[in-house]
Amino acid sequence: MEASPPRIHCLRDDTEWVLEENPDIIIGLALAGGYERDNTSILKARYDEIRGTAGFSDINAGKNNKVFVTDPMTVLGPGNHIGVLCFAKWLYPELFNDLDPEKLHQEFIDKFQHVDFDLNKHGAFVYPPLNES
Repeated sequence: MEASPPRIHCLRDDTEWVLEENPDIIIGLALAGGYERDNTSILKARYDEIRGTAGFSDINAGKNNKVFVTDPMTVLGPGNHIGVLCFAKWLYPELFNDLDPEKLHQEFIDKFQHVDFDLNKHGAFVYPPLNES
């Protein structure tokens, strides 16, 4: 029997609704990441805000530490295929255990964008970091 997909919620400002829905995963957005940032402090602040919301520790996403934050450009911009890889890793970690979105992101920058940009030193795209998720 195939496993049912997780119940996902991309967080909006309706806390009561989210608590009633009890999602398995929450994906929040922080409007301050991307290629222009060199640290994830603003993404982490949004993550901490979501995790600290009253009642969130009682829902599935909070209990199972399945709260993630991304910059909107990672999922909506020209590099949205990188966001899709991150979502795959977050939503189905057992299926995509060998998937490395960060490595593929660097390959995209090097081979197709032809710019000198080291993702190990620059950029803020997701929180928590994929290697910690």
